[in-house]
Amino acid sequence: TIGFGDTISVPDIRIRDVKHNKSVFINNYFTIETDIHFEKLANQTARVELSCGNKVIETKTIAIPGNNYFVTEKFSIQATGKGLQNYKITVIASEPEINTANNSYEFVIDVIDTKNKVLVLSDGPHPDIGAMKGILESFSNFEVTLVNGNTVPENIDIFDLFVLYQLPSAQNQNNQALQLILNSKKPLLFVVGG
Repeated sequence: TIGFGDTISVPDIRIRDVKHNKSVFINNYFTIETDIHFEKLANQTARVELSCGNKVIETKTIAIPGNNYFVTEKFSIQATGKGLQNYKITVIASEPEINTANNSYEFVIDVIDTKNKVLVLSDGPHPDIGAMKGILESFSNFEVTLVNGNTVPENIDIFDLFVLYQLPSAQNQNNQALQLILNSKKPLLFVVGG
């Protein structure tokens, strides 16, 4: 047996893990979290860059206090492009390294540009319905349609969720509309009252 190689540890930076969403909705903020290990780089600095495509989005500087230092860095960014977006995290040391292959990590996030359509059916106007609509529409990926009484939109297939607010009721037992919604096999939320 012939021993080959070197057992002396050298300065090294390595990205150990990156946590991110697989998909996000357009214009929403999301977090990317990366675990970085620094070895034999005490009292040095390093720069962490997050880029999308060829454009650097955010840069952070890390002061390394010890020879065996571990840190988790978080980036909070907004999804702006549509479709598959290529991201890359790169760590650059102030001191040259022998091995730089483990200093970067590439990943893809799918940015979705569709809205979930919600149909809210009620027996009549109510402040709770306005609050529900306001909350749902505060998220950019929801579009809410309010319908009062017995009328139901002709094409209910375009909706992803149905909310029946105190329906059916004693005054409004629109069984035909309820049957259409039940037959659609789409998510249904009943909000019951007195």
